[in-house]
Amino acid sequence: MIVQRGCILVRKILNITSWVLVGIVAVLAVLLFGLKLFGFEVYTIISGSMEPTHPVGSVIYVQKVDARTLEKGDVITYKVAGEVVTHRIYEVVIDPENPEHIQFRTKGDANKDPDQSGDAGLIQPNNVIGKVAFGIPVLGYIAVFMQTSAGKFAAISLVCIAIALMIIPDILFPKKKEQKTDDKKEETEEENEDNKEVKSNE
Repeated sequence: MIVQRGCILVRKILNITSWVLVGIVAVLAVLLFGLKLFGFEVYTIISGSMEPTHPVGSVIYVQKVDARTLEKGDVITYKVAGEVVTHRIYEVVIDPENPEHIQFRTKGDANKDPDQSGDAGLIQPNNVIGKVAFGIPVLGYIAVFMQTSAGKFAAISLVCIAIALMIIPDILFPKKKEQKTDDKKEETEEENEDNKEVKSNE
């Protein structure tokens, strides 16, 4: 009985561990790749200009929006000089001669001054990738690691370990329900035969 209980406990521990690993891999897959299916672009914060809102190592989720709906205070991701930048809108600049033409002056939360001085270098609507919907701290470190060979190997290893932990319990501790069922059937058949013999003798 003690050995049987020990086997059951080990089986449960291995099963729980395997499902935990599967859950971790699934959550990371959804956060780093799955949300792209819902229109989000995923970026990793690599500088401290947006701290403390989005600290270094955070992952941000950017959603495409109509630039005309953007307001002062919105955090946007945009392209400038071949780089992707995420800063807050400091000012929405409207062309007095053409009110439909808007531009954006931006500023990092941790920076003292806006990114653009005067009208030079203002962000054009067609350079805006989207508005930051939300961010998750630290996840960016994992995202960067997952892009390396070691990270990809680690991810594949986790999946393999999870699958192995699901299979190992059945190999090491096979269930005996079928054997017990067969034994019960044999006992029932023997009892029926004995009953038949008793009736025939009577």
